[in-house]
Order: sequence, then structure tokens, then C-alpha cells
Amino acid sequence: QNVENVLVSGAGAFSVLGNDLNNIIVGNASNNILNGGLGADTMTGGLGNDTYYVDNVGDVVVETSTLASEIDTVMASITYTLGANLENLTLTGTDNIKAFGNNGNNVLIGNAGNNTLVGGAGLDTMIGGDGDDVYNIDQAGELALLVENANEGSDVLNITYAATAQTNVVDMSQTSLRNVENVLLNGAGAFTVLGNDLNNIIVGNASNNILNGGLGADTMTGGDGNDT
Repeated sequence: QNVENVLVSGAGAFSVLGNDLNNIIVGNASNNILNGGLGADTMTGGLGNDTYYVDNVGDVVVETSTLASEIDTVMASITYTLGANLENLTLTGTDNIKAFGNNGNNVLIGNAGNNTLVGGAGLDTMIGGDGDDVYNIDQAGELALLVENANEGSDVLNITYAATAQTNVVDMSQTSLRNVENVLLNGAGAFTVLGNDLNNIIVGNASNNILNGGLGADTMTGGDGNDT
């Protein structure tokens, strides 16, 4: 319990659990699980599909391998932003926290609290859980990758497309969106939003939007522009 640092070498996958100190844990080339425990820990992985546990704002995760075939995952009980060469982020616990991706194609998974999921520049998969979740969508392809189950809170699509030339149609009746209640449009570009069977709240942006709530008792709010 009074040892600070661990260096894993050789073959074989290891699971390393730190103590209450500020640990430095360095994995080997296998699929390691690195958990610093209490304290502000530095965890460094290498080759292999590594899993890191983060529970302290002072925790640092360093993934040195750049192989595209690897999937490295951070399990975080606090608000966290993925660093370089990390692919996936899972929020744990029940706190209302946020997950931020990087420039890669990330998988972000919420916990039982009210989460905000921000994928970043890649084509990201966002999976909510219990709680009122906000999904920040920056490209049309992410809509089909979203996962929200029924009866898991009142959820929001916060849409700001980076490229306004994309097909700006949001069909909330599609399988991936049928359990999402609300849509907030931002940025430039005209949108057509089709609601689902739920009681939707749809808020337009400053462009010429078409807002159709579908079934349910819906609230539709336009902005500047000639809205329908």
C-alpha cells in the first residue's frame, strides 16, 4: 500500500489496481486493465486493447499506440474528454456528467444520470442510458448511430452540422430516434424535422425550417426565417 508505481512487462494481459497514492502505471503490449484507484494517477498503455478507469480530475491517460485496429476504452465516473489514440468512453455511476470525444470515430456511452454526450469531429456512436440526456450531433450520419431506449428520460438532439451542404432531414420516427423526445436546431442550414409518436419539442434555427411534430402533443418553435 506504500508502493507508488507499476511497470508491466513481458507477455500476458494484466489488471492493475492502484492504491490511495498518486500512482504511475505502465502497461505492456497486451490487453491491460489499468485502474489507478484513489489519487491523481498516470496510466500509460501501449499495444493491445486497453481499458483505463478514471475517477479523479488529476488522472492522466496516455495511449501510445496509434494502430487503427486497436480499441482502447476509458471508464470514467467524472466528466472526461478522450485524449489522442483513445476510441471509446463509458460513463459510470449515477452522477450528472459529460463525455467528450476526440477527432476519431468514438463510441460514447452514458450512465444512469443526466448526461451530455459530445462526439467531436469523427463519425460517433452515442448511447444514452437512464436520465435526461443531450446528444450533440455535428453530422447527419450520427443520427443512425444513436441508441436511446424507451422510458429512459426526456432526451434532446442538439444539432449543429459542421457542413450545411448535408441533407438536413431529421426523421425522429427512424429506429435510432424513436425514443428521443426533443430537437434543438443550431447553426446555419435549413432543416426538415419529422417528429415521432412522442410528445416532441422541436425548436428551429434561423433558417427556413419545416417542422412536423408527427403524432403526439407537440410543441414547435420557429426562429428567424420562413418556417412551415
